[in-house]
Amino acid sequence: MDTYYEQWLREGEKWMASYRKRVLGMSAGKIIPLTIIALMLVFGGIALLNDGSPQDAMNGVWAGLFLGAFISLIYLLLLLPGLSSGRMRRSMQRAVSALNTVDGEQELLGRELLLAAKDSSRVLNYEMVGPKSNHTPARFILSPHYVCLWGSSPLVILVRLSDVSEIRSDEENKRAVNYGTQVSTISKFELHTILFYYKKPGGSSSTEEELADVGMGFFSREIRDRVFAMLQRQQTEGAR
Repeated sequence: MDTYYEQWLREGEKWMASYRKRVLGMSAGKIIPLTIIALMLVFGGIALLNDGSPQDAMNGVWAGLFLGAFISLIYLLLLLPGLSSGRMRRSMQRAVSALNTVDGEQELLGRELLLAAKDSSRVLNYEMVGPKSNHTPARFILSPHYVCLWGSSPLVILVRLSDVSEIRSDEENKRAVNYGTQVSTISKFELHTILFYYKKPGGSSSTEEELADVGMGFFSREIRDRVFAMLQRQQTEGAR
């Protein structure tokens, strides 16, 4: 009989398979065709601007087609390894290992997160809308003792709530580099975060200058606020 922990790992693998299907569908339906069409138009246009004949323009279009297909193939070869179910399982296992779980805790963790994923008040599925995110899916899950985020960076973030002394919301100014064929541009954006501060030896509290032990980043302030409200609500209920 499968353990709860193994079932949870398999649930993560299924989620990644759906993630991969979504990203590949978007790539095949939008990114790759637009890349190929753009290169066909560019190469065909260059041939015409250089006083080329219609045949030269057609040759340019074909050159753009083959170059676009080659670039798209390289893009898929680089993309697919990062979307594998095996990567998701390894990321989940690394996140659990970082908690230094005690005997039997993995079963508790697996059971809680599986149950939480079935409760609409404890799970939030959303899209990543920001630099290089391309509307990829993400999932936040809150169980009585654990917080888990899938699809962010790193791929799996896991926090044991009993380790936490304080949870804060914050804002960070970030920069993203957008690489082009000839010119790279830098764009600025605001990252909305939730910061987890672990309990310190002797029960000392965190100060403003201390760095958070774990952080979760969100491109959307609305999503961050919804997640933070879920955490606050659980803290309030736990204090009763």
